Amino acid sequence: MLNMDNNHKAVQALITIGIFNAVFIAVFFAVGLSLSFMTTLVPAVALIMPVLLALPGGIIYFFMVTKAPANGVFLISGAILGIFMVAAGNMAFFLLCMTGAGMIAELLFRGIGRNSFWGKAAGFASIMAGFVAGGYFPMVFMHKAYLEFQLARGVDSAYLESMLAILSPPALAGILLATAGSAILGSLWGHKLLHKHFAKAG
Repeated sequence: MLNMDNNHKAVQALITIGIFNAVFIAVFFAVGLSLSFMTTLVPAVALIMPVLLALPGGIIYFFMVTKAPANGVFLISGAILGIFMVAAGNMAFFLLCMTGAGMIAELLFRGIGRNSFWGKAAGFASIMAGFVAGGYFPMVFMHKAYLEFQLARGVDSAYLESMLAILSPPALAGILLATAGSAILGSLWGHKLLHKHFAKAG
């Protein structure tokens, strides 16, 4: 009976993780669409996408890990996002980064504390750092392979060259730091919303 109850809780946690990741992906599309017009005029705008995504994403992840603080919540989420981004046309390197980020997030979540704000926020910041690494590391450190991969997909060469010219190691470091900061702010926003929800319910 106890084993069946544990299995039921595990299934519920997986469903919850799946739903919240689906919401995160929907927000990713919304942010991408809102930036699409501007990126055709100013390609560099695309580089701030993870920074913007991390704000609503922090709310989504904070609610998710509060509702389903199961073992592997960040690792599963990282794998889901990695698979989705590769299917959406990114290099397989993206999945590697997201899986690694998920592992680091799990260690932070467990080490700092599952019930701690900073445990949840650090875990999500790690996920978003993996998101930046998967998308932008190849542009900086795998320049030729990235260019060949995107050209084979039919991406405009002028657009690619303009993006590659803008993104340097210092710019990448800046995007990583800004995204991590945005992830913490988003988590703080989620924490406050959750606190208000419980205050009203109680």
